[in-house]
Parts: sequence; structure tokens; C-alpha cells
Amino acid sequence: MSTFDGQPALPKLPIPPLEDTCKRYLLAVTPLLTKQELVTTTAAVERFLATDGPALQRSLCEYAADKSSYIEDFWFDAYLSGSSSVVLNINPYFVLEDDPTPSNNDQVHRAASLTMSALQFIGKLRAGTLAADDWRGTPLCMNQYRKLFGCTRVPHQEADEIVCYPESRHLVVMAKGRGFHLDG
Repeated sequence: MSTFDGQPALPKLPIPPLEDTCKRYLLAVTPLLTKQELVTTTAAVERFLATDGPALQRSLCEYAADKSSYIEDFWFDAYLSGSSSVVLNINPYFVLEDDPTPSNNDQVHRAASLTMSALQFIGKLRAGTLAADDWRGTPLCMNQYRKLFGCTRVPHQEADEIVCYPESRHLVVMAKGRGFHLDG
């Protein structure tokens, strides 16, 4: 089975019932509020449930009818239009443990090993032979993997844009303040 073969069969991201969303919201904010603020917030949630909430929920359900994820477009809008520091507040990072073989932990061996592993991963991803992720036997969406490599965030005035180059075959090594471009 290919990395992305299971995508069409994945269930749509369900929209939770409005009442459940409101209950979860109140549970989340309760520890952050004073007693008076909680009373005011609870009243606002109840008013929302009795007035605008149901119509907005219907609109969301209509919007989601032809999408696999009702939240993905909103998430990208929020992610790409923020003006906060991208490096500190948004970008993920990894902490890599030392190699179990001490002689492989010098900088050159470590960089070569990580580069080789990343290139093998990219090769499997592009060939569609990377095993699809699952959680307790349930397949997970793999679409974000398409944006792991060969993609960049291009800044614009209103909102940034993610641009992908799926056929890119180069990498850049940064060392001592210099960049080295290597073609594959």
C-alpha cells in the first residue's frame, strides 16, 4: 500500500455538537477565571447557545460538506497570517538524542548520519513507500507529509504562502556562517 493510498478512505474530521464545544470551552477557561468572570462567561455561552450559535453551527456544517477537514483552511489562515515571531512561536523543532555509538557523535559523523537518514526518508515519501501513520490501527491523514520537504514559507503583506517544490533535489548545509548548496 502506498503512503497516500488510504487518504480517500479516511473519515472526515467530525464537527462536534455545539453543546459539547461550549461545555469543553467552559471547562478549559474555568481555571483561568475569577468566580465573577466565570459567571459572566457562562452567561455569554448560554446566550450564544440560545441565539447565534445554532445558525453558526449550521453554516459551519454547510461549509464542511465538501471538505475532508472543516478546520484546515482556518488553521492555515491563522498560521500564515500571524505577525508574531515565526521561529519562536510557531515552528516545530526536534531534540535529537545522542547516537548510542559514542564514536558517531562527533559533529561530522552526526551531520552525515542525519542527512543520510533524512534523504532515505524523503526517498520513501516521494516513492510512496513510507508506511502510513496509524493510531491504534486506525490510519491517520498523511497530507502534511507533503509539506515536510521542498517547501518554504513565502512572506506577503497580508498573509504568507506555503510554496512547495516536490521535485527539489538539493540541500543546504550551514557551517561557520556560510551556506553550502548541494545538488542531488
